[in-house]
Amino acid sequence: MSKRRDIAYELNEKGCHVCTSHKPDAHGYPQFQRDGRPRLVYVYLYRQVYGNIAKGLVLHHICENKMCINIAHIVVKTVSKHMNGHLKGKRPSSARLSDAQVRCIRSNKTLKQKHLGFLYGVTQSMISKIKSNVTYRETT
Repeated sequence: MSKRRDIAYELNEKGCHVCTSHKPDAHGYPQFQRDGRPRLVYVYLYRQVYGNIAKGLVLHHICENKMCINIAHIVVKTVSKHMNGHLKGKRPSSARLSDAQVRCIRSNKTLKQKHLGFLYGVTQSMISKIKSNVTYRETT
């Protein structure tokens, strides 16, 4: 049985509660293990206060600080509005991914392809091609 750790943070100049107790995942968000599955700290805290997040909605850090766990900095958005907000001015399909990013995409079994695409600034179609080795074949 693993020992549960208290969630700790430091307050920064922007009012972010920067998590100091838990290490970030491959995408930079602090996480912990519960029931054998990784859980994001900010999602856990949000659900403790507001309950479950409705299907088709995602949480967004208005502060843009992935280590922030201040639920006052978290808003609910639709997936499309969330992605559009992050991708404004970017051309998702023109992004060049590093070998490490491609390996992370291929090994990720928890996130949906559209969410991986959002995180890496590429389309869901590109994620599908990476996972099926249609593109980035040279990366192992």
